[in-house]
Amino acid sequence: MKKILFILLFCFTFIVYLNINLSYYCFAKSTYTTYTYAQVLQDNIYLYKSPTTAATLNAYFELPKTYFVLIISSIDNTYYKVQYKDIVGYVLKTSVSPIKETPQNPYPSSITFRVYTNDGLNMIDNAFNTKNATSTGKASLLENLEYYGKISGEELIPNRGTTWYYGKNNNNQKGYLYAGYCDDLSTILPNTEIVTKIEYPSFNDENGYLYNLVNLSNPLKILLILLVTLPCIFLVYLLFKPFELQKNKPKQTKSKQQNQALNKIQKIIDDETL
Repeated sequence: MKKILFILLFCFTFIVYLNINLSYYCFAKSTYTTYTYAQVLQDNIYLYKSPTTAATLNAYFELPKTYFVLIISSIDNTYYKVQYKDIVGYVLKTSVSPIKETPQNPYPSSITFRVYTNDGLNMIDNAFNTKNATSTGKASLLENLEYYGKISGEELIPNRGTTWYYGKNNNNQKGYLYAGYCDDLSTILPNTEIVTKIEYPSFNDENGYLYNLVNLSNPLKILLILLVTLPCIFLVYLLFKPFELQKNKPKQTKSKQQNQALNKIQKIIDDETL
């Protein structure tokens, strides 16, 4: 009986521990303690919106050569899921090189540009089909915008080119702006940090498991926690049930002894009567 209680207690403790940690990872923990960065090897390397096609129509913008992306997970044999600044996207594995170190300056810093149209300029979500694009914000006249990258899209003004900048305004709104209406783009100097290339990147939580767990929908998180909690409740029941049985057992024994004593007395009385 003691062995059974010990096993139940061990299982109960383990499941409570698992449940607490699962809740923590699902709803609280969203950062990594180990980072694997990858360096952009050459020009014309893009951050893609989905791991479906390496076409520019699927790209956010071109990544600056010699700088880095943070690898989140390995999607398949073709793509890494990565983060560049505050944007999560995808890159071709053949276009970046994982490194051992954590770079001091993974992204270009203090790179800005501005809009010189009198009424400012709308930021849009699509540089390839501007007629059906949606406005994502507004860039004011001469406002310093944070530069993320560039991409080739529609030519809005003849002989002004097809270049669009992807940037963020002072209200943290991001979108595309036609370079023909912009100027004063800062010079992006190459990153000269000395890094050690590695063949296979490592992840803090088994190839992005933590990232995927944190980014589950809330109903799935609740369901996952319930699936762990219900066995815990059942073990609590099994753990305390034996104590209840033992508690009731003496009462039953005592009652049986009383009945036996009464029967003996009754037998004695009957014998004397005869």
